[in-house]
Amino acid sequence: MKGLSVNIIVEGKTERVFIDDVLAPYLHRKKIFLKAIIIGEPDKKGGDVTFKRAKYNIIALLRQWKSCFVTTFFDFYGIDRQFPGYLEVEKKLKTGISLTAQEKGDIVEGRLLDELRKHYDNNLKKRFIPYLQVHEFEALLFGDRDILAQTIETTPKKPVLKPRDISSILSRFPNPEEINDNPHTAPSKRLYGSEQRTAKNTTSKVVFAQDVTKAIGIDKIRDRCPHFNQWLCKLEGLQETLY
Repeated sequence: MKGLSVNIIVEGKTERVFIDDVLAPYLHRKKIFLKAIIIGEPDKKGGDVTFKRAKYNIIALLRQWKSCFVTTFFDFYGIDRQFPGYLEVEKKLKTGISLTAQEKGDIVEGRLLDELRKHYDNNLKKRFIPYLQVHEFEALLFGDRDILAQTIETTPKKPVLKPRDISSILSRFPNPEEINDNPHTAPSKRLYGSEQRTAKNTTSKVVFAQDVTKAIGIDKIRDRCPHFNQWLCKLEGLQETLY
């Protein structure tokens, strides 16, 4: 089986460590080689996931690495309202149309692909796979109630979430990706509260997320998170394009 390379544009350090240390080894066994690249421009890196910055990075990577595939790993919760499809999702919700997390992701990913086709050749469809983590990366940490609880208990700098509250949260949603994107109740806010972003806190969160996702394992995460699983299926299916 011939291998293939995939550049993944990510939002920040937490996502990069997850890709490099947890997801990449999993897909490496299938001859899919991942490289995480934090979103940015020459004078600024990480965070601030605007459509302008995303488009710049996506097109630059497609042009620079003509034999590689490109995908994204952005939080739906963190993108700006200029992202193609975002206002469409917002309008549907405001008019009372109910959308699952997967439907929200599918709409924005589809519109993003349509928009980028205007700026690149037809080969884009084969080499670019848009993906949004709904509603944010931390939803994956809720893939196993017991492992999340155990990791919280054994972590020196504990998240604010109490292990006894995890079951109550999960009982209100059909899967972790549905944990809502409200500024006060998004997965990260449930875990860490409104803790200030300092270098020390960020490092603690990166290590914590790495520990939890490693312990859960990709197979269990994809079993609990359908949109994440859909993305991995697309990446695995890229092998067919090589023949």
